Amino acid sequence: WWVAQTDELEPEAATHVWRLNREEAGSPPSDPASRQAQSTAQYHGRFDVERVLGFAPAQDALLLVGKTNRFVLGLQAAEDGSLKSWRIEWDAPLPTAVKFQANQGILSALRGGKIQLWDTTASDPTQPWLELAAPSQRLLHYNISPNGRWLAAEQNDSSVLLWDVSQATGEPVVVRPAIDPDVILSDPKGSFGLIFDPGNRWLV
Repeated sequence: WWVAQTDELEPEAATHVWRLNREEAGSPPSDPASRQAQSTAQYHGRFDVERVLGFAPAQDALLLVGKTNRFVLGLQAAEDGSLKSWRIEWDAPLPTAVKFQANQGILSALRGGKIQLWDTTASDPTQPWLELAAPSQRLLHYNISPNGRWLAAEQNDSSVLLWDVSQATGEPVVVRPAIDPDVILSDPKGSFGLIFDPGNRWLV
């Protein structure tokens, strides 16, 4: 079990991470200095990250995101109790969105007109396994279906594209054309985003 506490009162955003004994789960120590007195919680340290992205059950791993989406940090417990880690860093342009599909172990990031995907179950999760490019090179939102097969994205002309991620071809289908080619959205707030239903049959 993982416990992560983000402390916004510190000068810089930071997250403290503990590992709990699966058989004797207890509360993490309120003070990291007192961790030696806790037999049920192992304190793994303070990480300069802004938020917790998600937990991958299959890999027993925790994913954390740095400030302004500058990097993603993956933490995984080894059999001897030590902590293994991997890191993905970005230069400009930084991602405007970073998401994680825990059930499939898919990490994704939106950077301008491209969406990159990583398989966190791979031997080297730092290498992207798929990159999807939009014709307009400007995407506002995207989302991935619960089963990890479909990826939908909205361009700045309000058109919606759909990729079959399982095919890994990188060729999208236009499921909704632009309403008015002369209207260009420059701010993601001008759109409400995209969402799939839990059964992977509907896109709203």
